[in-house]
Amino acid sequence: MKKITDLNVSKETKVGILAALSITLLILGYSYMKGEDLFTKSNTFYAIYGEIDGLTASNPVTINGFKVGQVKKISIVDGNLERLIVRMEIDTKIKVTKNSIARIYNADLFGSKGVELVLDKTSPLAEEDDTLQSDIEMSIGKSMGTILNPVKAKTEQLLVTLDSVL
Repeated sequence: MKKITDLNVSKETKVGILAALSITLLILGYSYMKGEDLFTKSNTFYAIYGEIDGLTASNPVTINGFKVGQVKKISIVDGNLERLIVRMEIDTKIKVTKNSIARIYNADLFGSKGVELVLDKTSPLAEEDDTLQSDIEMSIGKSMGTILNPVKAKTEQLLVTLDSVL
């Protein structure tokens, strides 16, 4: 019986095997860099928003800060720019309920976004391709604007008063 090392393999065959392995590793590496995990199963859920406030594909989907999936695609509903549908893929181990809320939140101070799932434990389980309720957390800029607008108005009023006095 011959051993594998005793077999006569041509140089072309060795190069072909090496090329096939290289291409496979390139595809797997590219998919990994895009944030896709080829070895885990996931369920797809959707949420419809009026605005997405900077959310992009590959942003995380979290529950209590723990990543359970990611945003896969964002598209326009029926050509209406005021209705954007977000496709999320969530690990099958996570039991998402029908009345869960998919809330866009600020992931950090630099403005990157994510989707936080707020699970409703009393409702029945959602099925694959269900649409979840949507919500948007106010961004830091908008929240600061609501706080600073009254201060700005009072400052302008003070300046007008000082100007009239002087």
